[in-house]
Amino acid sequence: MESIITPSLRAGRSVISYSFDVLIAVAALTVFSYVQYGLRPVLVVLIAIASAVISETVCCLLCRRRITLGDGTAFVTGGLIGVLMSPIVPIYVPIIASAFAIVIAKMPFGGSGRNIFNPAAAGVALVTVCFERSMSAFPNPSQNVRLWWDTSEVLYQNSVAATLKSGGTSFETFTDLLFGSTPGAIGTTTVLVLVACLLYLRFRRTVSTAGFIAYMLTCTALALLFPRAEGDYWRSVMLELFSGTLLFTGVFFLNDPTTTPHHTGGRVAFGILLGGMVMLLRHFGQYADGACFAVLLLNPLAPIIDRWTWQLHRFVEMRWIRRE
Repeated sequence: MESIITPSLRAGRSVISYSFDVLIAVAALTVFSYVQYGLRPVLVVLIAIASAVISETVCCLLCRRRITLGDGTAFVTGGLIGVLMSPIVPIYVPIIASAFAIVIAKMPFGGSGRNIFNPAAAGVALVTVCFERSMSAFPNPSQNVRLWWDTSEVLYQNSVAATLKSGGTSFETFTDLLFGSTPGAIGTTTVLVLVACLLYLRFRRTVSTAGFIAYMLTCTALALLFPRAEGDYWRSVMLELFSGTLLFTGVFFLNDPTTTPHHTGGRVAFGILLGGMVMLLRHFGQYADGACFAVLLLNPLAPIIDRWTWQLHRFVEMRWIRRE
């Protein structure tokens, strides 16, 4: 079976390459948010990265381990957490999220390459539960206010995912979603930049196309079967797929080299299961966007999925050889 070449399977040098590629994508998302909102999103992302780096350094010193910042994974964890924050989130929120991701979800399992749960997803899930109001308050893009430290004058607006969750009517067009003219987290509002990140990571062989396609097709099918937006089916599917963290999850969390399957068949199965879980939590979960929770629920199953799909492939292959 063809396997996706992931950093966990390559030499240590490639872990650095993987981290660099993801940080390039994070930087692109941050730059777009800077153009839209000013320096505040940059500050949030940098603070999230700093918190992750400091937390990992402290953990290594306390446990008398070699400091492992050189592989770049702490920077990736902080960067992913940062771009999943609202541009106006209180500064302590990304600090707590990154610290929890490293201290609780990563280092106790042995550090890079050994963690069971995606650290960034764990950090975001924690602050979503603890600071729900802060995590769901987004600036109105049409206000055209340059954000920095003081955000008291900002007009708040619900995200498209929250509007769908509440049963309200969303008036966003495909153009709004494509160019990021909708309220949302720093790295989730612009479909155009997310697709560009996906293409870049695919070119660098950092993501699995098969897993991403399986994930998106599953979400599309469920959005068609259970529409939540008024109007035609196309509009409902468009708003479902391109709102919240659904697309972001397919680009980044679905392709984590440590907490997802390594082989193509396993990634396809994982993508289908993740798509179903994301849509299930969107419809019946407490929060407007449950992608991070879906990732954490499925992370422990990744080795089992990998093993079963590999065994199934070998069984089919042997039957085919015998038939010939």
